[in-house]
Amino acid sequence: MDGSASPKILVPLRILGTFVWIAFLVLVLVAVPVSMAYWATALLSCLIFYLVYRPSLLDACVALAAAAGFAAFWMGAMIHRVEMPDMGVILALLGLGGWCVVGIRLIWMQDPADRGDLFSKVVIPSAVLLILLFASNNLVNYMGLLQMRTYDVYAYAFDGSLGFQPSFVLGGWMNHYAWFGRPILVMYLCILLPITFAFAVDTKKGLNRPFFMLELFFLASFLGYLFYNLFPAAGPAYVFRTFPVPPLNHIQTAHLRLNTILLDPRVMRNALPSLHMTWVLLIWWNMKKLTRIGYWLAFAYVLFTVCGTLGTGEHYAIDLVVAFPFALMIQGLAERAVPFRSAIRSGAVFGGLAAVFGWVFLLRFEAHLFWISPAVPWTLIAITVVVSLVTLFRLLAVAEVANANAAPVPKLEPIAEPQLT
Repeated sequence: MDGSASPKILVPLRILGTFVWIAFLVLVLVAVPVSMAYWATALLSCLIFYLVYRPSLLDACVALAAAAGFAAFWMGAMIHRVEMPDMGVILALLGLGGWCVVGIRLIWMQDPADRGDLFSKVVIPSAVLLILLFASNNLVNYMGLLQMRTYDVYAYAFDGSLGFQPSFVLGGWMNHYAWFGRPILVMYLCILLPITFAFAVDTKKGLNRPFFMLELFFLASFLGYLFYNLFPAAGPAYVFRTFPVPPLNHIQTAHLRLNTILLDPRVMRNALPSLHMTWVLLIWWNMKKLTRIGYWLAFAYVLFTVCGTLGTGEHYAIDLVVAFPFALMIQGLAERAVPFRSAIRSGAVFGGLAAVFGWVFLLRFEAHLFWISPAVPWTLIAITVVVSLVTLFRLLAVAEVANANAAPVPKLEPIAEPQLT
Protein backbone atom coordinates (compact mmCIF):
# COMPACT_ATOMS: atom_id res chain seq x y z
CA MET A 1 0.00 0.00 0.00
CA ASP A 2 1.31 3.45 -0.93
CA GLY A 3 2.35 5.43 2.15
CA SER A 4 1.03 8.62 0.57
CA ALA A 5 -2.52 7.27 0.87
CA SER A 6 -2.50 7.74 4.63
CA PRO A 7 -2.96 11.54 4.61
CA LYS A 8 -5.77 11.14 2.07
CA ILE A 9 -7.60 8.89 4.50
CA LEU A 10 -6.89 11.14 7.49
CA VAL A 11 -8.45 14.25 5.95
CA PRO A 12 -11.99 12.77 5.63
CA LEU A 13 -11.66 11.31 9.12
CA ARG A 14 -10.70 14.70 10.50
CA ILE A 15 -13.60 16.37 8.69
CA LEU A 16 -15.94 13.76 10.15
CA GLY A 17 -14.39 14.23 13.59
CA THR A 18 -14.93 17.99 13.36
CA PHE A 19 -18.63 17.56 12.59
CA VAL A 20 -19.04 14.98 15.36
CA TRP A 21 -17.32 17.31 17.84
CA ILE A 22 -19.54 20.27 16.95
CA ALA A 23 -22.63 18.02 17.18
CA PHE A 24 -21.49 16.88 20.63
CA LEU A 25 -21.16 20.50 21.82
CA VAL A 26 -24.66 21.25 20.49
CA LEU A 27 -25.90 18.27 22.52
CA VAL A 28 -24.18 19.71 25.61
CA LEU A 29 -25.99 23.01 25.02
CA VAL A 30 -29.31 21.14 24.85
CA ALA A 31 -28.79 18.69 27.71
CA VAL A 32 -26.87 20.72 30.32
CA PRO A 33 -28.45 23.55 32.37
CA VAL A 34 -25.92 26.06 31.04
CA SER A 35 -27.71 29.05 32.57
CA MET A 36 -26.62 27.87 36.04
CA ALA A 37 -23.57 29.79 37.19
CA TYR A 38 -21.58 26.66 38.09
CA TRP A 39 -22.00 25.08 34.66
CA ALA A 40 -21.46 28.39 32.84
CA THR A 41 -18.17 29.14 34.59
CA ALA A 42 -16.99 25.53 34.31
CA LEU A 43 -17.46 25.65 30.53
CA LEU A 44 -15.87 29.10 30.32
CA SER A 45 -12.73 27.78 32.01
CA CYS A 46 -11.74 26.00 28.79
CA LEU A 47 -11.61 29.28 26.87
CA ILE A 48 -9.59 30.93 29.65
CA PHE A 49 -7.10 28.06 29.78
CA TYR A 50 -6.76 28.11 26.00
CA LEU A 51 -6.19 31.86 25.74
CA VAL A 52 -3.51 31.58 28.43
CA TYR A 53 -1.90 28.66 26.60
CA ARG A 54 -2.15 30.18 23.11
CA PRO A 55 -2.84 33.96 23.28
CA SER A 56 -3.82 34.24 19.60
CA LEU A 57 -6.17 36.95 18.30
CA LEU A 58 -7.26 34.64 15.47
CA ASP A 59 -8.25 31.83 17.85
CA ALA A 60 -10.10 34.28 20.08
CA CYS A 61 -12.07 35.53 17.05
CA VAL A 62 -12.86 31.96 15.97
CA ALA A 63 -14.06 31.15 19.49
CA LEU A 64 -16.33 34.22 19.44
CA ALA A 65 -17.68 33.20 16.02
CA ALA A 66 -18.39 29.69 17.32
CA ALA A 67 -20.09 31.15 20.40
CA ALA A 68 -22.27 33.28 18.09
CA GLY A 69 -23.18 30.15 16.15
CA PHE A 70 -24.18 28.34 19.34
CA ALA A 71 -26.18 31.41 20.38
CA ALA A 72 -28.06 31.34 17.08
CA PHE A 73 -28.89 27.66 17.63
CA TRP A 74 -29.96 28.39 21.21
CA MET A 75 -32.38 31.10 20.08
CA GLY A 76 -33.66 29.29 17.00
CA ALA A 77 -34.01 25.73 18.25
CA MET A 78 -34.40 26.06 22.01
CA ILE A 79 -36.26 29.26 22.94
CA HIS A 80 -37.72 30.00 19.46
CA ARG A 81 -37.21 33.74 19.66
CA VAL A 82 -34.51 36.35 19.32
CA GLU A 83 -33.49 37.32 22.83
CA MET A 84 -30.39 38.57 24.59
CA PRO A 85 -29.10 35.66 26.71
CA ASP A 86 -28.59 36.20 30.41
CA MET A 87 -25.07 36.37 31.81
CA GLY A 88 -24.91 32.68 32.67
CA VAL A 89 -25.84 31.61 29.13
CA ILE A 90 -23.37 34.13 27.63
CA LEU A 91 -20.51 32.69 29.69
CA ALA A 92 -21.53 29.16 28.74
CA LEU A 93 -21.69 30.06 25.04
CA LEU A 94 -18.21 31.58 25.22
CA GLY A 95 -17.01 28.43 26.94
CA LEU A 96 -18.54 26.23 24.24
CA GLY A 97 -16.83 28.43 21.65
CA GLY A 98 -13.54 27.76 23.43
CA TRP A 99 -14.19 24.01 23.55
CA CYS A 100 -15.02 24.13 19.82
CA VAL A 101 -11.67 25.70 18.94
CA VAL A 102 -9.72 23.38 21.25
CA GLY A 103 -11.40 20.27 19.86
CA ILE A 104 -10.82 21.29 16.24
CA ARG A 105 -7.18 22.13 17.01
CA LEU A 106 -6.68 18.68 18.54
CA ILE A 107 -8.26 16.99 15.54
CA TRP A 108 -6.20 18.86 12.94
CA MET A 109 -2.84 19.19 14.71
CA GLN A 110 -0.01 17.41 12.90
CA ASP A 111 2.64 17.42 15.62
CA PRO A 112 2.01 14.88 18.44
CA ALA A 113 4.06 17.03 20.84
CA ASP A 114 1.84 20.07 20.20
CA ARG A 115 -1.24 17.91 20.62
CA GLY A 116 0.04 16.54 23.92
CA ASP A 117 0.88 20.04 25.14
CA LEU A 118 -2.60 21.33 24.31
CA PHE A 119 -4.17 18.29 25.93
CA SER A 120 -2.22 18.65 29.16
CA LYS A 121 -2.50 22.43 29.53
CA VAL A 122 -6.09 22.96 28.41
CA VAL A 123 -8.16 19.80 28.11
CA ILE A 124 -7.10 18.09 31.34
CA PRO A 125 -7.62 21.09 33.69
CA SER A 126 -10.92 21.95 31.99
CA ALA A 127 -12.10 18.36 32.31
CA VAL A 128 -11.06 18.21 35.97
CA LEU A 129 -13.19 21.27 36.78
CA LEU A 130 -16.16 19.70 35.00
CA ILE A 131 -15.63 16.49 36.98
CA LEU A 132 -15.48 18.48 40.22
CA LEU A 133 -18.70 20.21 39.27
CA PHE A 134 -20.41 16.93 38.42
CA ALA A 135 -19.31 15.42 41.73
CA SER A 136 -20.44 18.48 43.69
CA ASN A 137 -23.89 18.52 42.10
CA ASN A 138 -24.58 14.81 41.82
CA LEU A 139 -22.42 12.45 43.86
CA VAL A 140 -22.92 14.40 47.10
CA ASN A 141 -26.67 14.00 46.65
CA TYR A 142 -26.34 10.29 47.39
CA MET A 143 -25.29 11.19 50.92
CA GLY A 144 -28.91 12.06 51.58
CA LEU A 145 -29.74 8.38 51.22
CA LEU A 146 -26.89 7.37 53.53
CA GLN A 147 -27.32 10.18 56.07
CA MET A 148 -31.05 10.70 56.48
CA ARG A 149 -30.56 12.64 59.72
CA THR A 150 -28.42 15.77 59.98
CA TYR A 151 -26.69 17.77 62.73
CA ASP A 152 -27.98 21.17 61.61
CA VAL A 153 -29.44 21.92 65.04
CA TYR A 154 -26.02 21.37 66.62
CA ALA A 155 -24.38 23.78 64.18
CA TYR A 156 -27.16 26.32 64.69
CA ALA A 157 -26.70 26.08 68.46
CA PHE A 158 -22.94 26.60 68.18
CA ASP A 159 -23.41 29.73 66.08
CA GLY A 160 -25.86 30.99 68.68
CA SER A 161 -23.25 30.55 71.42
CA LEU A 162 -21.22 33.29 69.69
CA GLY A 163 -23.85 35.80 70.86
CA PHE A 164 -25.62 36.11 67.48
CA GLN A 165 -26.33 34.08 64.35
CA PRO A 166 -23.79 35.22 61.70
CA SER A 167 -25.54 33.55 58.76
CA PHE A 168 -28.91 35.07 59.64
CA VAL A 169 -27.42 38.54 60.14
CA LEU A 170 -25.55 38.49 56.82
CA GLY A 171 -28.53 36.91 55.10
CA GLY A 172 -30.70 39.80 56.30
CA TRP A 173 -28.18 42.33 54.99
CA MET A 174 -28.01 40.59 51.61
CA ASN A 175 -31.80 40.58 51.31
CA HIS A 176 -32.20 44.17 52.46
CA TYR A 177 -29.31 45.83 50.61
CA ALA A 178 -29.16 44.86 46.94
CA TRP A 179 -25.85 46.72 46.45
CA PHE A 180 -24.37 44.40 49.06
CA GLY A 181 -26.16 41.15 48.33
CA ARG A 182 -26.07 40.99 44.54
CA PRO A 183 -22.28 41.17 44.01
CA ILE A 184 -21.66 38.77 46.88
CA LEU A 185 -24.13 36.26 45.43
CA VAL A 186 -22.50 36.49 41.99
CA MET A 187 -19.01 35.99 43.44
CA TYR A 188 -20.22 33.09 45.53
CA LEU A 189 -21.72 31.31 42.53
CA CYS A 190 -18.68 31.96 40.30
CA ILE A 191 -16.20 30.09 42.50
CA LEU A 192 -14.86 28.11 39.53
CA LEU A 193 -13.52 31.28 37.90
CA PRO A 194 -11.01 32.02 40.71
CA ILE A 195 -9.99 28.35 40.60
CA THR A 196 -9.46 28.68 36.84
CA PHE A 197 -7.40 31.85 37.16
CA ALA A 198 -5.35 30.35 40.00
CA PHE A 199 -4.38 27.39 37.83
CA ALA A 200 -3.67 29.68 34.87
CA VAL A 201 -1.41 31.95 36.94
CA ASP A 202 0.38 28.95 38.45
CA THR A 203 0.92 27.47 34.98
CA LYS A 204 2.18 30.76 33.56
CA LYS A 205 4.58 31.45 36.43
CA GLY A 206 5.94 27.92 36.32
CA LEU A 207 6.96 27.84 40.01
CA ASN A 208 5.21 24.59 40.86
CA ARG A 209 5.03 21.16 39.33
CA PRO A 210 2.37 20.68 36.64
CA PHE A 211 -1.23 20.47 37.87
CA PHE A 212 -0.29 21.45 41.44
CA MET A 213 -3.32 23.73 41.86
CA LEU A 214 -5.67 21.15 40.38
CA GLU A 215 -4.23 18.53 42.73
CA LEU A 216 -5.11 20.80 45.63
CA PHE A 217 -8.68 21.36 44.49
CA PHE A 218 -9.31 17.75 43.55
CA LEU A 219 -7.86 16.47 46.83
CA ALA A 220 -9.89 18.98 48.84
CA SER A 221 -13.09 18.00 47.02
CA PHE A 222 -12.59 14.24 47.32
CA LEU A 223 -11.68 14.33 51.02
CA GLY A 224 -14.36 16.93 51.67
CA TYR A 225 -17.04 14.55 50.41
CA LEU A 226 -15.74 11.91 52.82
CA PHE A 227 -15.56 14.30 55.78
CA TYR A 228 -19.16 15.41 55.23
CA ASN A 229 -20.16 12.05 56.72
CA LEU A 230 -18.59 12.96 60.09
CA PHE A 231 -21.01 15.82 60.62
CA PRO A 232 -23.73 15.76 57.95
CA ALA A 233 -25.46 19.13 57.75
CA ALA A 234 -27.14 21.11 54.99
CA GLY A 235 -27.15 24.78 56.02
CA PRO A 236 -29.70 27.08 57.69
CA ALA A 237 -31.51 27.99 54.45
CA TYR A 238 -32.55 24.32 54.01
CA VAL A 239 -33.63 23.73 57.60
CA PHE A 240 -35.20 26.95 58.86
CA ARG A 241 -38.03 28.22 56.68
CA THR A 242 -37.83 31.65 58.29
CA PHE A 243 -34.29 32.27 56.99
CA PRO A 244 -32.85 34.93 57.20
CA VAL A 245 -35.13 35.67 60.18
CA PRO A 246 -33.87 33.65 63.18
CA PRO A 247 -36.49 31.14 64.35
CA LEU A 248 -35.36 31.48 67.98
CA ASN A 249 -33.96 34.26 70.14
CA HIS A 250 -30.70 33.93 72.07
CA ILE A 251 -32.31 32.62 75.27
CA GLN A 252 -34.34 30.03 73.39
CA THR A 253 -31.26 28.88 71.49
CA ALA A 254 -29.34 28.50 74.77
CA HIS A 255 -32.00 26.06 76.00
CA LEU A 256 -32.46 24.29 72.67
CA ARG A 257 -32.56 20.52 72.95
CA LEU A 258 -29.96 19.10 70.58
CA ASN A 259 -31.16 16.31 68.34
CA THR A 260 -30.50 15.19 64.83
CA ILE A 261 -33.30 15.96 62.40
CA LEU A 262 -34.75 14.21 59.36
CA LEU A 263 -34.14 16.12 56.15
CA ASP A 264 -35.20 15.59 52.56
CA PRO A 265 -32.57 13.24 51.05
CA ARG A 266 -32.43 15.44 47.93
CA VAL A 267 -30.82 18.22 50.00
CA MET A 268 -27.03 17.97 49.91
CA ARG A 269 -25.26 17.37 53.24
CA ASN A 270 -22.25 19.51 52.30
CA ALA A 271 -21.92 22.10 55.06
CA LEU A 272 -18.98 21.05 57.26
CA PRO A 273 -16.26 21.68 56.30
CA SER A 274 -17.11 24.39 53.79
CA LEU A 275 -15.43 23.47 50.51
CA HIS A 276 -16.13 26.96 49.17
CA MET A 277 -14.04 28.37 52.01
CA THR A 278 -11.42 25.64 51.62
CA TRP A 279 -10.96 26.38 47.91
CA VAL A 280 -10.56 30.14 48.36
CA LEU A 281 -8.14 29.65 51.25
CA LEU A 282 -5.98 27.40 49.06
CA ILE A 283 -6.07 30.01 46.29
CA TRP A 284 -5.12 32.80 48.68
CA TRP A 285 -2.30 30.86 50.32
CA ASN A 286 -0.75 29.68 47.05
CA MET A 287 -0.91 33.05 45.33
CA LYS A 288 1.63 34.27 47.91
CA LYS A 289 4.56 32.75 46.01
CA LEU A 290 3.22 33.65 42.56
CA THR A 291 1.97 37.22 42.42
CA ARG A 292 1.46 39.96 44.98
CA ILE A 293 -1.57 41.38 43.16
CA GLY A 294 -3.13 37.93 42.91
CA TYR A 295 -2.43 37.36 46.61
CA TRP A 296 -4.36 40.45 47.71
CA LEU A 297 -7.16 39.87 45.20
CA ALA A 298 -7.49 36.34 46.55
CA PHE A 299 -7.59 37.70 50.11
CA ALA A 300 -10.42 40.04 49.11
CA TYR A 301 -12.22 37.06 47.59
CA VAL A 302 -11.84 35.22 50.91
CA LEU A 303 -13.76 38.06 52.61
CA PHE A 304 -16.46 37.97 49.93
CA THR A 305 -16.71 34.20 50.36
CA VAL A 306 -17.21 34.54 54.11
CA CYS A 307 -20.16 36.83 53.41
CA GLY A 308 -21.48 34.66 50.57
CA THR A 309 -21.31 31.30 52.31
CA LEU A 310 -23.09 32.67 55.37
CA GLY A 311 -25.45 35.17 53.74
CA THR A 312 -26.90 32.68 51.28
CA GLY A 313 -27.73 30.32 54.12
CA GLU A 314 -25.58 27.58 52.65
CA HIS A 315 -23.31 27.41 55.68
CA TYR A 316 -23.02 28.02 59.41
CA ALA A 317 -20.10 29.96 60.85
CA ILE A 318 -18.59 26.78 62.26
CA ASP A 319 -18.32 25.35 58.73
CA LEU A 320 -15.94 28.16 57.80
CA VAL A 321 -13.88 27.74 60.98
CA VAL A 322 -13.32 24.02 60.34
CA ALA A 323 -12.30 24.86 56.75
CA PHE A 324 -9.04 26.39 58.07
CA PRO A 325 -7.49 23.22 59.55
CA PHE A 326 -9.02 21.15 56.75
CA ALA A 327 -7.35 23.36 54.11
CA LEU A 328 -4.09 23.20 56.09
CA MET A 329 -4.24 19.40 55.96
CA ILE A 330 -4.82 19.50 52.18
CA GLN A 331 -1.86 21.85 51.66
CA GLY A 332 0.34 19.58 53.77
CA LEU A 333 -0.65 16.52 51.77
CA ALA A 334 0.08 18.28 48.47
CA GLU A 335 3.45 19.88 49.34
CA ARG A 336 5.53 16.90 48.28
CA ALA A 337 8.64 19.04 47.82
CA VAL A 338 8.90 18.92 51.63
CA PRO A 339 9.61 15.42 53.04
CA PHE A 340 6.71 13.98 54.97
CA ARG A 341 9.03 13.17 57.86
CA SER A 342 9.60 16.92 58.20
CA ALA A 343 7.98 18.22 61.38
CA ILE A 344 6.35 21.14 59.57
CA ARG A 345 4.67 19.04 56.86
CA SER A 346 3.58 16.16 59.09
CA GLY A 347 2.45 18.73 61.66
CA ALA A 348 0.31 20.45 59.03
CA VAL A 349 -1.31 17.17 57.97
CA PHE A 350 -1.88 15.57 61.35
CA GLY A 351 -2.47 18.86 63.16
CA GLY A 352 -5.12 19.86 60.63
CA LEU A 353 -6.71 16.42 60.81
CA ALA A 354 -6.73 16.49 64.63
CA ALA A 355 -8.35 19.93 64.65
CA VAL A 356 -11.12 18.77 62.29
CA PHE A 357 -11.78 15.68 64.40
CA GLY A 358 -11.59 17.77 67.58
CA TRP A 359 -14.24 20.22 66.36
CA VAL A 360 -16.53 17.39 65.24
CA PHE A 361 -16.18 15.72 68.65
CA LEU A 362 -16.95 18.93 70.55
CA LEU A 363 -19.92 19.78 68.33
CA ARG A 364 -21.48 16.34 68.58
CA PHE A 365 -20.72 15.36 72.19
CA GLU A 366 -19.65 18.41 74.24
CA ALA A 367 -21.75 21.24 72.82
CA HIS A 368 -22.65 22.46 76.34
CA LEU A 369 -19.08 23.75 76.75
CA PHE A 370 -19.70 26.51 74.21
CA TRP A 371 -22.47 27.99 76.36
CA ILE A 372 -20.32 28.49 79.46
CA SER A 373 -19.40 31.90 78.08
CA PRO A 374 -19.14 33.45 74.60
CA ALA A 375 -15.41 33.68 75.32
CA VAL A 376 -15.14 29.87 75.00
CA PRO A 377 -16.21 29.49 71.35
CA TRP A 378 -14.51 32.73 70.28
CA THR A 379 -11.24 31.65 71.91
CA LEU A 380 -11.39 28.25 70.23
CA ILE A 381 -12.07 29.92 66.89
CA ALA A 382 -9.14 32.30 67.32
CA ILE A 383 -6.78 29.47 68.27
CA THR A 384 -7.92 27.37 65.29
CA VAL A 385 -7.51 30.17 62.73
CA VAL A 386 -4.24 31.60 64.09
CA VAL A 387 -2.50 28.23 64.52
CA SER A 388 -3.65 27.13 61.06
CA LEU A 389 -2.31 30.31 59.43
CA VAL A 390 1.00 30.29 61.32
CA THR A 391 1.62 26.63 60.45
CA LEU A 392 0.57 27.20 56.86
CA PHE A 393 2.90 30.13 56.20
CA ARG A 394 5.80 28.26 57.82
CA LEU A 395 5.04 25.30 55.52
CA LEU A 396 4.95 27.57 52.47
CA ALA A 397 8.32 29.10 53.41
CA VAL A 398 9.93 25.67 53.75
CA ALA A 399 8.33 24.49 50.50
CA GLU A 400 9.60 27.56 48.64
CA VAL A 401 13.17 26.80 49.70
CA ALA A 402 12.75 23.13 48.81
CA ASN A 403 11.37 23.99 45.36
CA ALA A 404 14.22 26.44 44.76
CA ASN A 405 16.81 23.83 45.68
CA ALA A 406 15.12 21.25 43.45
CA ALA A 407 15.03 23.57 40.43
CA PRO A 408 17.44 22.49 37.68
CA VAL A 409 20.57 24.61 37.41
CA PRO A 410 20.89 26.07 33.89
CA LYS A 411 23.90 24.94 31.94
CA LEU A 412 26.46 27.63 31.30
CA GLU A 413 28.20 27.63 27.96
CA PRO A 414 32.00 27.71 28.32
CA ILE A 415 33.53 31.06 27.48
CA ALA A 416 35.98 30.73 24.63
CA GLU A 417 39.45 31.90 25.48
CA PRO A 418 40.85 34.64 23.25
CA GLN A 419 43.29 33.38 20.67
CA LEU A 420 46.69 35.02 20.67
CA THR A 421 48.08 35.81 17.28
